[in-house]
Amino acid sequence: MKNSTDKNRLMTKTGLVACSLASLVFVSGANPHVAQAQTIFADPAAGGLPPDQLQSDFGGGAPATDDAFSSASPDQSQITGNGDPAISDDTLTASEGRLNPAASKVDAGRTGSIGDDEAPGIRLGTAVFRPSLRQSLGHERTQTGQTKTSRTYSETELKGTLTSDWLRHQLRLEGSGLIQKNIAGTGSEDPRLNLNAELRLDVSRNTTATLDGGYNFQRESSTDPNSLSGASTQSPVHTFNAGISVEHDIGRLKGTLSADGLRSVYGDAKFSNGTTVSRSDRDANTGTLALRLGYQISPVLTPFVEGSISRTYYDQKTDSSGYARDSAGWKIRAGLEADFGEKLKGEISGGYEKMRYADARLDAISALSVDGSLTWSPQRGTDITLGTSTSIKPSTTAGTSGYVLRTFSASVSQEVTRRLVARLTGGVGFNDYDSASNSTDSRSITAGAGLTWKVSRYLDVTGDTTWQYDRYTSGAGYHAMTFMAGVTLKR
Repeated sequence: MKNSTDKNRLMTKTGLVACSLASLVFVSGANPHVAQAQTIFADPAAGGLPPDQLQSDFGGGAPATDDAFSSASPDQSQITGNGDPAISDDTLTASEGRLNPAASKVDAGRTGSIGDDEAPGIRLGTAVFRPSLRQSLGHERTQTGQTKTSRTYSETELKGTLTSDWLRHQLRLEGSGLIQKNIAGTGSEDPRLNLNAELRLDVSRNTTATLDGGYNFQRESSTDPNSLSGASTQSPVHTFNAGISVEHDIGRLKGTLSADGLRSVYGDAKFSNGTTVSRSDRDANTGTLALRLGYQISPVLTPFVEGSISRTYYDQKTDSSGYARDSAGWKIRAGLEADFGEKLKGEISGGYEKMRYADARLDAISALSVDGSLTWSPQRGTDITLGTSTSIKPSTTAGTSGYVLRTFSASVSQEVTRRLVARLTGGVGFNDYDSASNSTDSRSITAGAGLTWKVSRYLDVTGDTTWQYDRYTSGAGYHAMTFMAGVTLKR
């Protein structure tokens, strides 16, 4: 009986010692002081666990070594088949190796994370494609002077983005197409098509080159100062653009040199009696060269100065009224760029610009300019966007050079609940002509409100209403009210 008790005590002590040695092995790896105990504990002949079971129980791979605790030595579980250390996306992002964040998970089984409200997309090789299809039903009421029109129409829009998931450089393709079909009433159907491509090349740690190009199709708005009054269908406008920019940093000094080209092609406008009016005298090519220099006074603030020159050449030497409208312009501005992360980001600038025309009968136009954009998120779920711009636009009116367009816009987006988002938008536009011009100044005011219900990451239900009012110093004003409801399918 005594021998049995002693034997039990001995087995208990042996078990406690074995557990202690196991803890030391797990914490200290293959420390020389416990190497012998590790060998004994893992020896099946001595009553220990087999090595493969020991590793499985403690979640380990190969036994650790003292070198594993050195910051210069990679985790043994991240060694590739050729013996080189495997570099993770996080490691590359933190260094100069990866300049792009890793793409979100697109399918089950892939690493990464994805929000519940974000469509997962479709992986195509080393890129992620995210398509969406929106089908809406709308009602529009307009009034010009005493003339009122209304229509009910369907609107279908297809969108898609393709974004590369490369360690360096980035390619992004975007496309959208929209068609409208009147169901009842009368009104202009406005199809649209927009295609854009952008390739960013990370030449070096301090140098980035960007190539971009695009195509846009839309009908000229009936409220545009250059539209034809009384036309049932305004001129279709085809716009082609291409550009290149190079950004280089030298310490705190940041410089950007860019060159852009734009071609505009105008189709015929149509009247209700079947007649058409050619607008080809407005077809033109515009080139712009710009240089921007900034100095980073802090990680979040960068004052800058920017200058640009532009030239516009029309396909026809003179327009339908006999005016040569080729032009040359320049613009200079100074401002401040701010980047406080997700809370506050944007820039504001002030400057001066001028446009001269080839025809001596057309006066030069100049203006003080204010340009800027600001995105502010005062709290989680609330986004406020403010914007302003100043530009000089050409005119098609005989004897009138052009006008200065100033715009101000604001929008607020608020998450009412996790899946319900409310939106408010507003804007004001001013078209100012020279006092000697035959054209009249105009003011445009827009306002809108909308709701989006995020049913799932694949389906949204939306409702929007917009209001527009254009007032002219002489002539009848214009009112428009639009209601829209629809669903959006995403992938």
